[in-house]
Amino acid sequence: MFNIKSFKYYFSEEQINRITNKITTILSQQDFLTMGKNCSDLEKRFSESNKSPYVLTTSSGTSALELVLSAVNIEKHDVLLPSNTFVATASAIIRSGGTPVYVDCDTDLNLSFEDLRLKITPKTKAVIIVHIGGYITPQIQKIQAWCKENKVLLIEDAAHAIGSHAYSTNAGNFGDAATFSLFTTKVLTAGEGGLVTTKHESLYNKMSILRNHGQAQDNIVPLRGSNWRMHEFNAILAIEQLSTLKDNIKHRKRIALIYDQYINQLSNFKIKRLQISSVSQSNLYKYIILLPDSELIPILIETLHKNYNIASAGRVYPIPIHLQEGYFEKICLPATERYCQEHFCLPIYMNMSVEEAHYTGQALVKELTQLLSSKE
Repeated sequence: MFNIKSFKYYFSEEQINRITNKITTILSQQDFLTMGKNCSDLEKRFSESNKSPYVLTTSSGTSALELVLSAVNIEKHDVLLPSNTFVATASAIIRSGGTPVYVDCDTDLNLSFEDLRLKITPKTKAVIIVHIGGYITPQIQKIQAWCKENKVLLIEDAAHAIGSHAYSTNAGNFGDAATFSLFTTKVLTAGEGGLVTTKHESLYNKMSILRNHGQAQDNIVPLRGSNWRMHEFNAILAIEQLSTLKDNIKHRKRIALIYDQYINQLSNFKIKRLQISSVSQSNLYKYIILLPDSELIPILIETLHKNYNIASAGRVYPIPIHLQEGYFEKICLPATERYCQEHFCLPIYMNMSVEEAHYTGQALVKELTQLLSSKE
Protein backbone atom coordinates (compact mmCIF):
# COMPACT_ATOMS: atom_id res chain seq x y z
CA MET A 1 0.00 0.00 0.00
CA PHE A 2 1.17 3.51 -0.79
CA ASN A 3 1.70 6.15 1.88
CA ILE A 4 0.33 9.37 0.39
CA LYS A 5 1.11 12.52 2.37
CA SER A 6 -0.98 15.69 2.27
CA PHE A 7 2.10 17.52 0.96
CA LYS A 8 5.82 16.97 0.48
CA TYR A 9 8.63 19.35 -0.30
CA TYR A 10 11.48 18.10 -2.45
CA PHE A 11 15.23 18.71 -2.66
CA SER A 12 17.41 16.47 -4.81
CA GLU A 13 20.62 14.99 -3.39
CA GLU A 14 22.57 17.45 -5.54
CA GLN A 15 20.59 20.36 -4.09
CA ILE A 16 21.06 19.08 -0.53
CA ASN A 17 24.82 18.94 -1.10
CA ARG A 18 24.86 22.51 -2.44
CA ILE A 19 22.76 23.72 0.50
CA THR A 20 25.05 21.99 2.98
CA ASN A 21 28.16 23.43 1.34
CA LYS A 22 26.76 26.97 1.35
CA ILE A 23 25.76 26.75 5.01
CA THR A 24 29.16 25.33 5.93
CA THR A 25 30.87 28.19 4.08
CA ILE A 26 28.78 30.82 5.85
CA LEU A 27 29.48 29.36 9.29
CA SER A 28 33.18 28.75 8.69
CA GLN A 29 33.72 32.24 7.28
CA GLN A 30 31.44 33.77 9.92
CA ASP A 31 29.48 35.64 7.26
CA PHE A 32 26.43 37.69 8.22
CA LEU A 33 23.48 35.39 8.91
CA THR A 34 20.63 37.79 8.10
CA MET A 35 19.90 39.71 4.90
CA GLY A 36 23.31 38.90 3.43
CA LYS A 37 24.56 37.93 0.00
CA ASN A 38 22.18 34.97 -0.41
CA CYS A 39 19.15 37.15 0.31
CA SER A 40 20.41 39.63 -2.29
CA ASP A 41 20.99 36.78 -4.74
CA LEU A 42 17.43 35.48 -4.19
CA GLU A 43 15.99 38.95 -4.79
CA LYS A 44 17.91 39.25 -8.05
CA ARG A 45 17.00 35.77 -9.26
CA PHE A 46 13.31 36.17 -8.44
CA SER A 47 13.22 39.58 -10.11
CA GLU A 48 14.54 37.99 -13.29
CA SER A 49 12.40 34.85 -13.23
CA ASN A 50 9.15 36.60 -12.29
CA LYS A 51 9.83 39.68 -14.43
CA SER A 52 9.24 41.89 -11.36
CA PRO A 53 11.20 45.18 -11.35
CA TYR A 54 11.78 45.32 -7.57
CA VAL A 55 11.95 42.45 -5.08
CA LEU A 56 12.54 42.29 -1.32
CA THR A 57 13.02 39.24 0.90
CA THR A 58 11.15 39.10 4.23
CA SER A 59 10.92 36.78 7.21
CA SER A 60 7.49 35.38 6.24
CA GLY A 61 4.52 35.88 3.94
CA THR A 62 2.69 37.59 6.80
CA SER A 63 5.55 40.01 7.44
CA ALA A 64 5.62 40.71 3.70
CA LEU A 65 1.98 41.84 3.90
CA GLU A 66 2.64 43.93 6.99
CA LEU A 67 5.60 45.57 5.28
CA VAL A 68 3.55 46.54 2.22
CA LEU A 69 0.57 47.78 4.23
CA SER A 70 2.80 49.82 6.53
CA ALA A 71 4.59 51.34 3.56
CA VAL A 72 1.38 52.48 1.85
CA ASN A 73 0.01 53.75 5.19
CA ILE A 74 -3.46 52.23 5.54
CA GLU A 75 -3.89 53.55 9.09
CA LYS A 76 -7.53 54.59 9.71
CA HIS A 77 -8.49 53.41 6.23
CA ASP A 78 -10.52 50.44 4.94
CA VAL A 79 -8.96 47.61 2.99
CA LEU A 80 -11.22 45.34 0.92
CA LEU A 81 -10.29 41.64 0.91
CA PRO A 82 -11.92 38.26 0.44
CA SER A 83 -13.10 36.50 3.58
CA ASN A 84 -12.03 33.27 1.88
CA THR A 85 -8.37 33.52 2.84
CA PHE A 86 -6.01 32.79 5.71
CA VAL A 87 -6.39 35.00 8.79
CA ALA A 88 -2.92 36.46 8.17
CA THR A 89 -4.37 38.63 5.39
CA ALA A 90 -6.76 40.29 7.84
CA SER A 91 -4.36 40.37 10.78
CA ALA A 92 -1.77 42.21 8.67
CA ILE A 93 -4.37 44.90 7.94
CA ILE A 94 -5.31 45.23 11.61
CA ARG A 95 -1.68 45.31 12.80
CA SER A 96 -1.00 48.05 10.24
CA GLY A 97 -3.81 50.20 11.63
CA GLY A 98 -6.40 49.54 8.93
CA THR A 99 -9.88 48.02 8.95
CA PRO A 100 -10.61 44.84 6.96
CA VAL A 101 -13.82 44.92 4.90
CA TYR A 102 -14.79 41.46 3.67
CA VAL A 103 -15.91 40.73 0.11
CA ASP A 104 -17.78 37.66 -1.14
CA CYS A 105 -16.30 35.17 -3.61
CA ASP A 106 -17.28 33.78 -7.01
CA THR A 107 -17.82 30.12 -7.90
CA ASP A 108 -14.06 29.84 -8.54
CA LEU A 109 -13.38 30.74 -4.86
CA ASN A 110 -11.76 34.02 -5.92
CA LEU A 111 -12.90 37.49 -4.88
CA SER A 112 -16.15 38.63 -6.50
CA PHE A 113 -15.71 41.70 -8.68
CA GLU A 114 -19.44 42.45 -8.43
CA ASP A 115 -19.41 42.45 -4.63
CA LEU A 116 -16.14 44.38 -4.59
CA ARG A 117 -17.73 47.26 -6.44
CA LEU A 118 -20.52 47.44 -3.85
CA LYS A 119 -18.14 47.67 -0.89
CA ILE A 120 -16.07 50.73 -1.83
CA THR A 121 -16.46 53.88 0.28
CA PRO A 122 -14.48 57.13 0.64
CA LYS A 123 -12.50 55.35 3.39
CA THR A 124 -11.28 52.59 1.04
CA LYS A 125 -7.55 52.85 0.40
CA ALA A 126 -6.64 49.41 -0.94
CA VAL A 127 -7.89 46.10 -2.25
CA ILE A 128 -6.07 42.89 -1.41
CA ILE A 129 -6.77 40.18 -3.96
CA VAL A 130 -5.83 36.64 -2.96
CA HIS A 131 -4.83 34.13 -5.64
CA ILE A 132 -6.53 31.30 -3.79
CA GLY A 133 -4.93 27.88 -4.23
CA GLY A 134 -2.65 29.33 -6.90
CA TYR A 135 -5.53 30.36 -9.17
CA ILE A 136 -5.67 33.92 -10.52
CA THR A 137 -9.18 35.16 -11.19
CA PRO A 138 -9.99 35.83 -14.87
CA GLN A 139 -11.48 39.10 -13.53
CA ILE A 140 -8.01 40.36 -12.58
CA GLN A 141 -7.75 42.89 -15.41
CA LYS A 142 -11.19 44.32 -14.60
CA ILE A 143 -10.22 44.60 -10.94
CA GLN A 144 -6.93 46.20 -11.91
CA ALA A 145 -8.67 48.80 -14.08
CA TRP A 146 -11.37 49.44 -11.45
CA CYS A 147 -8.74 50.10 -8.76
CA LYS A 148 -6.90 52.51 -11.03
CA GLU A 149 -10.12 54.34 -11.94
CA ASN A 150 -11.10 54.69 -8.27
CA LYS A 151 -7.57 55.60 -7.12
CA VAL A 152 -7.46 52.54 -4.88
CA LEU A 153 -4.25 50.58 -4.38
CA LEU A 154 -4.22 46.97 -5.59
CA ILE A 155 -2.18 44.54 -3.50
CA GLU A 156 -1.79 40.90 -4.43
CA ASP A 157 -1.67 38.30 -1.68
CA ALA A 158 0.11 35.78 -3.89
CA ALA A 159 1.10 33.52 -0.99
CA HIS A 160 -0.14 30.49 -2.97
CA ALA A 161 0.77 31.66 -6.44
CA ILE A 162 4.52 31.62 -7.17
CA GLY A 163 4.74 30.53 -10.80
CA SER A 164 1.07 31.21 -11.63
CA HIS A 165 0.17 33.64 -14.40
CA ALA A 166 -2.80 35.12 -16.25
CA TYR A 167 -3.02 37.08 -19.48
CA SER A 168 0.74 36.34 -19.93
CA THR A 169 1.49 38.25 -16.71
CA ASN A 170 3.06 36.56 -13.70
CA ALA A 171 1.41 36.68 -10.29
CA GLY A 172 2.98 39.57 -8.44
CA ASN A 173 2.93 41.95 -11.38
CA PHE A 174 -0.74 43.02 -11.47
CA GLY A 175 -0.84 45.19 -8.37
CA ASP A 176 1.03 48.13 -6.92
CA ALA A 177 2.73 45.54 -4.73
CA ALA A 178 2.46 41.80 -4.10
CA THR A 179 3.49 39.35 -1.42
CA PHE A 180 4.52 35.69 -1.56
CA SER A 181 4.90 33.05 1.14
CA LEU A 182 7.76 30.54 1.28
CA PHE A 183 6.18 28.50 4.09
CA THR A 184 6.88 24.76 4.31
CA THR A 185 3.76 23.69 2.38
CA LYS A 186 4.17 26.08 -0.55
CA VAL A 187 5.18 25.24 -4.13
CA LEU A 188 8.44 27.07 -3.46
CA THR A 189 9.50 26.64 0.15
CA ALA A 190 12.23 27.97 2.38
CA GLY A 191 10.61 26.64 5.56
CA GLU A 192 9.68 30.21 6.43
CA GLY A 193 10.12 33.38 4.45
CA GLY A 194 8.41 35.81 2.15
CA LEU A 195 8.93 37.95 -0.93
CA VAL A 196 7.57 41.37 -1.88
CA THR A 197 7.38 42.64 -5.44
CA THR A 198 6.53 46.10 -6.71
CA LYS A 199 6.81 48.17 -9.87
CA HIS A 200 7.31 51.42 -7.94
CA GLU A 201 10.87 52.44 -7.11
CA SER A 202 9.79 54.87 -4.38
CA LEU A 203 7.73 52.19 -2.63
CA TYR A 204 10.63 49.73 -2.93
CA ASN A 205 13.01 52.24 -1.33
CA LYS A 206 10.62 52.90 1.53
CA MET A 207 10.06 49.18 2.18
CA SER A 208 13.82 48.56 2.11
CA ILE A 209 14.10 50.89 5.11
CA LEU A 210 10.97 49.72 6.94
CA ARG A 211 11.89 46.01 6.97
CA ASN A 212 15.03 46.79 9.00
CA HIS A 213 13.37 48.69 11.86
CA GLY A 214 13.12 51.84 9.72
CA GLN A 215 16.89 52.33 9.59
CA ALA A 216 18.24 54.18 6.57
CA GLN A 217 21.76 53.71 7.98
CA ASP A 218 23.16 52.39 11.25
CA ASN A 219 21.11 54.06 14.00
CA ILE A 220 19.68 56.60 11.52
CA VAL A 221 15.94 55.88 11.77
CA PRO A 222 13.70 58.12 9.63
CA LEU A 223 10.70 55.72 9.69
CA ARG A 224 8.95 53.46 12.19
CA GLY A 225 9.53 49.99 10.85
CA SER A 226 9.98 46.53 12.29
CA ASN A 227 12.13 43.41 11.98
CA TRP A 228 10.92 41.78 8.77
CA ARG A 229 14.33 40.48 7.66
CA MET A 230 15.01 37.08 6.06
CA HIS A 231 17.70 34.71 7.33
CA GLU A 232 20.45 33.61 4.96
CA PHE A 233 19.59 29.94 5.52
CA ASN A 234 16.04 30.49 4.26
CA ALA A 235 17.39 32.28 1.20
CA ILE A 236 19.70 29.36 0.39
CA LEU A 237 16.75 26.94 0.40
CA ALA A 238 14.63 29.30 -1.69
CA ILE A 239 17.35 29.74 -4.34
CA GLU A 240 17.50 25.97 -4.83
CA GLN A 241 13.71 25.72 -4.99
CA LEU A 242 13.53 28.55 -7.51
CA SER A 243 15.93 26.69 -9.81
CA THR A 244 13.43 23.79 -10.08
CA LEU A 245 10.18 25.78 -9.94
CA LYS A 246 9.27 25.22 -13.60
CA ASP A 247 9.90 21.46 -13.31
CA ASN A 248 7.83 21.40 -10.12
CA ILE A 249 4.83 23.04 -11.79
CA LYS A 250 5.22 20.90 -14.90
CA HIS A 251 5.03 17.75 -12.79
CA ARG A 252 2.03 19.04 -10.85
CA LYS A 253 0.25 19.54 -14.17
CA ARG A 254 1.04 15.93 -15.06
CA ILE A 255 -0.50 14.75 -11.80
CA ALA A 256 -3.52 17.02 -12.32
CA LEU A 257 -4.20 15.48 -15.73
CA ILE A 258 -4.28 12.05 -14.12
CA TYR A 259 -6.71 13.27 -11.48
CA ASP A 260 -8.87 14.81 -14.20
CA GLN A 261 -9.49 11.33 -15.65
CA TYR A 262 -10.99 10.16 -12.37
CA ILE A 263 -12.98 13.31 -11.65
CA ASN A 264 -14.61 12.93 -15.08
CA GLN A 265 -15.89 9.53 -13.95
CA LEU A 266 -17.83 11.28 -11.19
CA SER A 267 -19.62 13.82 -13.40
CA ASN A 268 -22.98 12.03 -12.94
CA PHE A 269 -22.79 12.96 -9.28
CA LYS A 270 -22.23 16.64 -10.15
CA ILE A 271 -18.67 16.47 -8.88
CA LYS A 272 -16.19 18.54 -10.85
CA ARG A 273 -12.79 20.11 -10.68
CA LEU A 274 -12.67 23.81 -9.90
CA GLN A 275 -12.75 25.46 -13.29
CA ILE A 276 -10.65 28.51 -14.10
CA SER A 277 -10.65 30.33 -17.41
CA SER A 278 -7.93 29.37 -19.88
CA VAL A 279 -6.47 32.88 -19.49
CA SER A 280 -5.26 31.84 -16.02
CA GLN A 281 -2.52 29.23 -15.58
CA SER A 282 -2.20 27.94 -12.03
CA ASN A 283 0.94 26.63 -10.36
CA LEU A 284 -1.41 23.95 -8.93
CA TYR A 285 -0.54 24.63 -5.34
CA LYS A 286 -3.95 23.04 -4.77
CA TYR A 287 -5.98 20.62 -6.88
CA ILE A 288 -9.52 21.63 -5.94
CA ILE A 289 -12.72 19.61 -6.38
CA LEU A 290 -16.25 20.91 -5.86
CA LEU A 291 -18.69 18.53 -4.14
CA PRO A 292 -22.46 19.13 -3.90
CA ASP A 293 -22.68 17.59 -0.41
CA SER A 294 -20.26 19.14 2.08
CA GLU A 295 -21.29 16.68 4.81
CA LEU A 296 -19.51 13.91 2.91
CA ILE A 297 -16.12 15.62 3.02
CA PRO A 298 -15.14 14.74 6.63
CA ILE A 299 -16.28 11.14 6.00
CA LEU A 300 -14.25 11.01 2.78
CA ILE A 301 -11.14 12.40 4.49
CA GLU A 302 -11.37 9.80 7.25
CA THR A 303 -12.05 6.92 4.84
CA LEU A 304 -9.17 7.76 2.52
CA HIS A 305 -6.79 7.91 5.46
CA LYS A 306 -8.05 4.77 7.22
CA ASN A 307 -8.57 2.48 4.23
CA TYR A 308 -5.97 3.72 1.75
CA ASN A 309 -3.29 5.53 3.77
CA ILE A 310 -4.02 8.72 1.82
CA ALA A 311 -3.73 11.95 3.79
CA SER A 312 -5.94 14.35 1.88
CA ALA A 313 -5.12 18.03 1.55
CA GLY A 314 -8.55 18.79 3.06
CA ARG A 315 -10.00 22.17 2.13
CA VAL A 316 -8.06 25.32 1.34
CA TYR A 317 -9.95 27.28 4.04
CA PRO A 318 -13.09 25.59 5.39
CA ILE A 319 -14.01 28.52 7.67
CA PRO A 320 -13.89 32.04 6.19
CA ILE A 321 -12.36 34.81 8.30
CA HIS A 322 -15.64 36.53 9.15
CA LEU A 323 -16.84 33.31 10.84
CA GLN A 324 -13.63 32.74 12.82
CA GLU A 325 -14.16 33.38 16.53
CA GLY A 326 -11.24 35.79 16.79
CA TYR A 327 -12.43 37.85 13.80
CA PHE A 328 -16.21 37.26 13.86
CA GLU A 329 -18.42 39.76 12.05
CA LYS A 330 -22.15 39.46 11.62
CA ILE A 331 -22.24 39.84 7.85
CA CYS A 332 -23.67 37.74 5.04
CA LEU A 333 -21.31 36.38 2.39
CA PRO A 334 -23.42 33.52 0.95
CA ALA A 335 -21.08 32.30 -1.80
CA THR A 336 -18.07 32.31 0.52
CA GLU A 337 -19.92 30.40 3.22
CA ARG A 338 -21.11 27.86 0.68
CA TYR A 339 -17.95 27.22 -1.33
CA CYS A 340 -15.62 27.17 1.67
CA GLN A 341 -17.59 24.09 2.71
CA GLU A 342 -18.20 22.51 -0.69
CA HIS A 343 -14.63 22.09 -1.89
CA PHE A 344 -11.99 19.46 -1.28
CA CYS A 345 -8.30 19.17 -2.24
CA LEU A 346 -6.33 16.14 -3.39
CA PRO A 347 -2.63 15.82 -2.50
CA ILE A 348 -0.31 17.07 -5.22
CA TYR A 349 3.45 17.64 -5.09
CA MET A 350 6.64 17.41 -7.13
CA ASN A 351 7.77 13.96 -6.02
CA MET A 352 4.36 12.29 -6.21
CA SER A 353 4.66 9.37 -8.61
CA VAL A 354 2.27 8.65 -11.46
CA GLU A 355 1.36 5.40 -9.70
CA GLU A 356 0.51 7.25 -6.51
CA ALA A 357 -1.71 9.66 -8.45
CA HIS A 358 -3.62 6.79 -10.09
CA TYR A 359 -3.96 5.04 -6.72
CA THR A 360 -5.39 8.22 -5.18
CA GLY A 361 -7.77 8.79 -8.09
CA GLN A 362 -9.04 5.21 -8.00
CA ALA A 363 -9.63 5.38 -4.25
CA LEU A 364 -11.49 8.67 -4.62
CA VAL A 365 -13.81 7.33 -7.31
CA LYS A 366 -14.55 4.14 -5.39
CA GLU A 367 -15.33 5.85 -2.09
CA LEU A 368 -17.29 8.77 -3.50
CA THR A 369 -19.35 6.45 -5.70
CA GLN A 370 -20.28 4.37 -2.67
CA LEU A 371 -21.01 7.38 -0.48
CA LEU A 372 -23.13 9.19 -3.06
CA SER A 373 -24.96 6.08 -4.27
CA SER A 374 -25.99 5.24 -0.70
CA LYS A 375 -27.61 8.69 -0.40
CA GLU A 376 -29.72 8.42 -3.53
